Amino acid sequence: MSSLTFFFDRCFGKRFPQVLLKIPKTPFVVEYYFEKKHGFDDTTEDDVWLTAIAGDKWVALSHDKLYKNPMAVAAIKQHRIRCFCLEGGDAPIWDKITVLARGFQGIREAVGSERPPYIYLVSRAGKLKRIDI
Repeated sequence: MSSLTFFFDRCFGKRFPQVLLKIPKTPFVVEYYFEKKHGFDDTTEDDVWLTAIAGDKWVALSHDKLYKNPMAVAAIKQHRIRCFCLEGGDAPIWDKITVLARGFQGIREAVGSERPPYIYLVSRAGKLKRIDI
């Protein structure tokens, strides 16, 4: 697998991805919703940003339960998106980093071996559970 790019959606805010960007040699590229270059605002619907990132083959990460949003699921299916929903959206940044770190190996394995579209739920313990869509 070549370069891995994670796109962190709006529920991660700005601070979480900016902290990741300060970590030297992360095993993935960080892109995030609130970067001005993406042109998203607080009202951009999930299906719109998912469609926008699909062409880049990035991995979508969210704290939202996108699998419960019919429009988001339709975009994920249509554009063959790889999506991971991390638990702990209400947790402090350190705990969110811990969830991502615990789940990283499983995320990398899924991305490297499974054909999209798919959605996985990543538990606070880092366990992955594939969601039927």
